[in-house]
Amino acid sequence: MRIRSVSFFLLAVLTMGCEPASPVYGPTVEVTAANFDALVTQSEVPVLVDFWAEWCGPCRDMEPVIASVASRYEGQLVVGKVNVDEQPELADRFGINGIPAMLLFRQGELVRNLVGGRSEQELVGEIEPFLAAGPAPR
Repeated sequence: MRIRSVSFFLLAVLTMGCEPASPVYGPTVEVTAANFDALVTQSEVPVLVDFWAEWCGPCRDMEPVIASVASRYEGQLVVGKVNVDEQPELADRFGINGIPAMLLFRQGELVRNLVGGRSEQELVGEIEPFLAAGPAPR
């Protein structure tokens, strides 16, 4: 038993750093040009799309906030991540000129355009009104 534990530990240590750590945390969905429209229009719950890049410091600061919101509202909200370096056509399509930027869609319609970093409390305040059933607030 001890040898197996030590072997597992050594394997974990040796493989650390072999690949860059994924910048996407929590129950999020990778969004691409190929799946964007289906994800947004077919979702029965609101969709928060986070536009980010690996080199963006404020985007890295937002990662735990996005992950926490994704976990907190799992089943009530889909949280997608768009890497603007890998999906520039999506950034262009929505006029994303600065990151981090988050777009909130409800019933396929863009209802909020949130630019810049914010606390979890601020982000929750922006999205919670759109989680309830009924007509979307304005």
